[in-house]
Order: sequence, then C-alpha cells, then structure tokens
Amino acid sequence: MVFVDEKGRVYQSWASYVAPNELPAGVMGSPERGIYRLRPTNDSVDVHALEQRSVEVGGVVFVLKDYGQVLFMEHIVNAKSFEDLITGMAEGLAPDVFNFVMQLTRTFLDTHVEDLTSVLNFLISTESVL
Repeated sequence: MVFVDEKGRVYQSWASYVAPNELPAGVMGSPERGIYRLRPTNDSVDVHALEQRSVEVGGVVFVLKDYGQVLFMEHIVNAKSFEDLITGMAEGLAPDVFNFVMQLTRTFLDTHVEDLTSVLNFLISTESVL
C-alpha cells in the first residue's frame, strides 16, 4: 500500500511517511497505521491523536521518534494511555533509566513484533511492552 501526502509525494509505508518528515509540534490525528478501516458494528473509524513528540526527564529532552517508528507510531493502541505512560515515566525515572527502558522497549518490538503479529497472530502494543 502506498501513501500520498498533500504535496503529492509518495511513500511506500505509513512509517516511511512519519519517520523522515519533520512534523511540527502539536496534535497529529491519523488512522491506525495510516489506513482508515470502517467498523462494521457502528460505521465508525478509529482515529489516533498523538500529541506528545518529546518529553523532558530530569532536564534532558528526549525526542520520542528517535526510538523508532515501531515504538513511536506503529504499535500505539491508545494515544492517551501512551502519553500518560510516558509522562509517568518522565516524572518517576532518572534520564539514564528512562533512556534504557525506551531502548529496551525498542529492541523488543524491533526483534519480536513481526513474529508476534504474523506467526502468533497477536498484536502487542507499545504500552504493554513499556
């Protein structure tokens, strides 16, 4: 599946759109993985609004997309719960511990998400891993 932005640029995946683009701070509303899927039960569409782009932990600013698109965009099930979780971690952890947990989460998702999704037919959210 390809994605085309408002300027006519073509991307081969949702992650390839989000990762290289310097998106402005603010709220980004998007369907899960960039694909609108109609719910047959109530004719609605899930739209995710992800507001948090960076977080300050003990005076150190961490840019969340630096931890990868799998972690940051592709497997967040609920934007609000993700933001609450990141905010809680930022308030309770030292910068080096926060960074370590984020790197571990990225490594786990990068390593195992394909197997969990394709082999086991199981979706694991970023929030669950964190």
